[in-house]
Amino acid sequence: MLGNENEDVFILEELLEQLRHFSSHQKIEFLARSRRSGAEIVPKGEAGLLFIIPHCFYDDASGLLQEIAVVIRRFDQQLRDAEGVNTIEPRYRRKLDFGQIFLERDEFPIVRGSLRLVQCRPVISNISEITVRFLQSIDKRHVVIRENHGGWGYHFHYCNAKKKRSDTVLSFRDKLNKHGDKVIFHEVHAEGKSAFHARVDLWGRKKKESAYSACLSGVGRFTLADFKKPGASAETLWPEA
Repeated sequence: MLGNENEDVFILEELLEQLRHFSSHQKIEFLARSRRSGAEIVPKGEAGLLFIIPHCFYDDASGLLQEIAVVIRRFDQQLRDAEGVNTIEPRYRRKLDFGQIFLERDEFPIVRGSLRLVQCRPVISNISEITVRFLQSIDKRHVVIRENHGGWGYHFHYCNAKKKRSDTVLSFRDKLNKHGDKVIFHEVHAEGKSAFHARVDLWGRKKKESAYSACLSGVGRFTLADFKKPGASAETLWPEA
């Protein structure tokens, strides 16, 4: 391995460590100091951890992710050059997304609770398989690897009046209904443990309209295509059919 590659590996390890300090799963001591940020430990399987960044650290974490992307892309090219990569080989043509991180971008108050706008994205996208396999050897906690570049995007996470994170997420479909309105759906998420089960079926009209208004505010500069598509089991929240 080249000297520059060794230097990039060291830089990358340092940057990933810094990123973990913003993540809500980092340390028990961190959780104790950051109760108002909504931080919590969220395990994912036995080999990896979800990285959930509270919205108060969004700018800092975003800056770190940009630095990480620069280093990884430079390392990707160096590694391919050093290996004398034959780009015809499938393992070098294949492009992958590496890692998974949830960035809380904003929080919107609703009746008896709030909605957090969350961006689900890879730590780095569209890099060669050989680099992904090497990155795994550096940090096995980033275990999520995707080839189709799907599953990323924005959604809203429902929290109660005490800022406790529920098991329910809300998101838009990328099509309007027959009246030309955006439609918000709700479903149980698969992002690790939550503090309580949200009984959305018991929400009244006032709370549903409040949540819908907050979601419309959260769309802001994004398009519907920027949001994660609701799953097959998702149900309509508002407007009702």
